Amino acid sequence: MGPEGMAEFARALPKVELHAHLNGCVRGATLEELAREAGGAPAAAEVRAALAGPRDLRACFALFPLVHRFATTRAALARLVRESLADLAADGVVYAELRTTPKDRPEEGLSRRSYLEAVLRAMEEHNRSGRIGGAAGGRVHCEGRLIVSVDRRESADHALATVRLAVELAAETPLVVGVDLSGDPAVGEWSTWEPALLLAHAKGLPVTLHFAELPGRASEGRSMLAFAPERLGHAVRVDPALESELLATRIPVEVCLTSNLKTQSVATLGEHVCARLLRAGHPVALCTDDSGVFDTTLSAEFLMAAEAFGLSRRALFEFSLGSLEHAFLPEGLKESLRGHFLVAAARLGVATPGGDA
Repeated sequence: MGPEGMAEFARALPKVELHAHLNGCVRGATLEELAREAGGAPAAAEVRAALAGPRDLRACFALFPLVHRFATTRAALARLVRESLADLAADGVVYAELRTTPKDRPEEGLSRRSYLEAVLRAMEEHNRSGRIGGAAGGRVHCEGRLIVSVDRRESADHALATVRLAVELAAETPLVVGVDLSGDPAVGEWSTWEPALLLAHAKGLPVTLHFAELPGRASEGRSMLAFAPERLGHAVRVDPALESELLATRIPVEVCLTSNLKTQSVATLGEHVCARLLRAGHPVALCTDDSGVFDTTLSAEFLMAAEAFGLSRRALFEFSLGSLEHAFLPEGLKESLRGHFLVAAARLGVATPGGDA
C-alpha cells in the first residue's frame, strides 16, 4: 500500500488518545481570538508571532504561557474542551483522556476546584451529544474523560491537595479517571510527589507518570518503576539498564513521536525507544501530547509509526485496539468500544484472514 493509501487508512482507523494535555490541544485560531478578546490587537499579534513558522522547541514552549494567559476563563476552558474533542472526533478518535493541572485564577473567579468543574461540565455536555463507541449525526463521536495532573513545580502539600481534589471529583463523576505527574522534568525530586500519588492509588485512582524525559535521571526512573504506575509517558531517555527494567515491568508506555522530535528528545525516529518497545512486544499507546502546539493529529502519529517502523494495516489496527486496553475505563465501557473496533475491522478489511498483515 502506498503512502496515500496508508494515510487514508490511518484517518479511517478508530483510535484512542491517552496522552493529551488540554492546554496543548488549543487551535491556533482560537488562541489568537482569545488573545484579541483579552488584550486587543497587540495580544493577538503576540500569539501570531508565536504561531508563525515551524513548531520547533523554542516556538512550542513559547506558546504555553500564552495559553495560560488567554485561555483560563470558564468560557475559554469550555471552548478548549469542546474544540479538542471535536478535533479528535474529526480525526477518527473514539475515546480520549484529556489531562490538565487545576489552576487558581481569582481574577477570573476560578478556584482549583471550579477550574476542573468547568472542564468537567463542558466534557459532560459534549459526551451527551453522542454515545461511547458510536456516532453523533453520522459523525464519529469522541467520548472524553479527565486525568488530573500534578505539576512537578508543586510542593508535597500542594500535590496532596491536587490528588485529594481528584479523589473528591472522582466520587462525584465517572469522568475523572486518573492522576498524572507532569511538568518540567528538570524540576524537583520524585520523593516530593510520591506520597500524593500513593494516596491516589489507595483511593483507587490509576496513575500515569511522565517518565525518563531527560538523560541522567535513571535513579528517579527506577523509583517510578518501583511505584508501579498503571502507565508511563514518553520513556524517551531510558539508558540500557533502565530500559531493561522497564521491559520487565510490562507497564504500558504512552509514546508521542512528533512531540519527542520537536522537543529534540530524539534526533530521528530510528533511535526512538518506540522501535525497541515494539520489537520487544511491550505495551505501547501512540499519542499526540499537545496536538495544537505541536501541529499534529493522532492519524499523523499512526502514519509516522507505520513509515518509520514498517507497520502494516493490520499491525496499525492492533496497535490502536491495544491502546484501548490501557485506557482508564471500567471493563463495561471498554467492551462497548471493542464492539466498535470489530465493526471497523470488517469495514477496513483487516479482519479477513490472509489479508495484507
